[in-house]
Amino acid sequence: MKRLSGGIDVGSESHHIIILDEEDNFLYNQKVAHKLNEFTESIKLFRKIEKQEGGKISFALEGKNGYSAPFDKILLA
Repeated sequence: MKRLSGGIDVGSESHHIIILDEEDNFLYNQKVAHKLNEFTESIKLFRKIEKQEGGKISFALEGKNGYSAPFDKILLA
């Protein structure tokens, strides 16, 4: 199974998300608005990337002041 790495820079209005493959090529590089429907669509796309690449994404989040909620809990689920 391939190693896919994701990073999320958490903000109050949007989150900048990247996903890299094993060779550090960008598979995803987008800003996502801090809205539940945006989170839901992003998760669907992350699952599609995992399936296409044959791997699992491990995310690291950077942020403070609780702005990662509820996205952090959705990612864990």
